[in-house]
Amino acid sequence: MKKHIVSLLCLLVPLSTASLAQAQDSQSVGHFLDDSSLAPSIHLAGFGNLIPDVGTDSDESEAVDSDTSGDSGAEFAGFSGDYEAYSDSLNGFSVEVPVEFSLSEPGQTTNWLGPIIDDGAAGIYVNAAPLPGVDPYMLQETYRQQYETDTFYTNVEMVTVPFGNGTAPALRAEEVNTQRGTNTEKSSDDIHRWHLLVFGNERVYTWGFTGMYQTFQDNEVQDSYEAVINSVELLSISP
Repeated sequence: MKKHIVSLLCLLVPLSTASLAQAQDSQSVGHFLDDSSLAPSIHLAGFGNLIPDVGTDSDESEAVDSDTSGDSGAEFAGFSGDYEAYSDSLNGFSVEVPVEFSLSEPGQTTNWLGPIIDDGAAGIYVNAAPLPGVDPYMLQETYRQQYETDTFYTNVEMVTVPFGNGTAPALRAEEVNTQRGTNTEKSSDDIHRWHLLVFGNERVYTWGFTGMYQTFQDNEVQDSYEAVINSVELLSISP
């Protein structure tokens, strides 16, 4: 019976998250097109390619082409170390986000758009995908197996996050430094991502932490992203 449930989960995982990348891209592009302070050449540090992948990074947005004018701003001087608390009682999570990030449309999928670094916007997102009736530890194990067998990911680690008086199972993973399916190192303006997946509240919370590959190579966002990850908590959702 357990074997059949795991097989079903492998089908449910991509189905429950399939619309995430589209939703994030449309929200992100709309935000950038409406922001006259950003130069047309800026890339979006793409939001949320979830496993299993079909072999292409279709969610990696191209440079935004618009008629907006203005300067993309001075070179990024680094994060201040200040964070702003955000709580979503409807979807059941809380987090602390660097003040340099601005909240986009909240909801089942919530985006924060960050500063422009290496001609690309850093980004944080979370999608709370309902998956009722499935044991969270079984979900953790299913995702672990998927990430560990996908050569596009590395540093797969089973972790926990606070949840009430206890903890919820979670999983961390990072993209490798090469392009999918090749030994070719990513280009400086390719998108690079970290993932945190949290299992609880009969949901799968998929967190993404994104930026240009060069930004990660220069270690400009890792400390801030680690702080955000360490701040993630689940909140009980009232019926």
